[in-house]
Amino acid sequence: MRMAWKLLSLAVPALASECPQALDAVFSDMHDGDKKQVNIQGSALQIKPYGNDQKWVVTSTLQSENCSAMIDFNVPGKPGPPPVKLLMTFWRASANAAEGGVQKASFEFTDPSGTLAAPSVPLNAWLQLGGQRATVPLCPASLKATFADMHDGDRKAITVAGSEMTITSTNSSQTWVIHAELDEHCSASVNFNVPGKPGPPPVPLAARLWRLENGRGGSKSSFEFTDPSGTLAVPGFPLNSWIQLRSQAVTV
Repeated sequence: MRMAWKLLSLAVPALASECPQALDAVFSDMHDGDKKQVNIQGSALQIKPYGNDQKWVVTSTLQSENCSAMIDFNVPGKPGPPPVKLLMTFWRASANAAEGGVQKASFEFTDPSGTLAAPSVPLNAWLQLGGQRATVPLCPASLKATFADMHDGDRKAITVAGSEMTITSTNSSQTWVIHAELDEHCSASVNFNVPGKPGPPPVPLAARLWRLENGRGGSKSSFEFTDPSGTLAVPGFPLNSWIQLRSQAVTV
């Protein structure tokens, strides 16, 4: 499937390089539900917990040619580490916002060994808290793709045609359908409480569409979910991320 984007030009002052040479930011961990601090200085990468009493530290080497690093979470003090090393890949995320374009860093985790999932399937995403302004906002004219749901661990199918967004499950045993409307900022209020949908959130969530780029010609979409009501978390705090399967090229 191919996407058409309304605006393609993008100036990125702080994240312009294919791989950041310096980064010190806090990220929301979609799988663990907590926060991590990531520090990059050249090729040296360090991960630490943030906002809790855990003291573990993970270090690795960032490969500049693909902006990825092999991460071994099996370190002293780290609860529940994955049974294998994971590949941590940097993606530059851009989205529309009321004040214009917004940009931030995102890290995607996959398993090259194929133990936990096929090597191409996203297992987790870390989304930077905060961000910076981008010169040009982005919004797709159309989209039809399958997404990996970081919270539920399954897959969702999304179709966007103009402002109309339709969400379904790829599980043939689930026949629920959700309709929502994207606004001018590429955000939609999504009510998951529809017939047949198991375990819906207690309140509608805001879904914002982000464009992910890896600096090597790879481009795909993701949806970030937050709770404007503040029931589940502070408004604006990322609760979940859906990451598009299979990187795709942008078309005019």
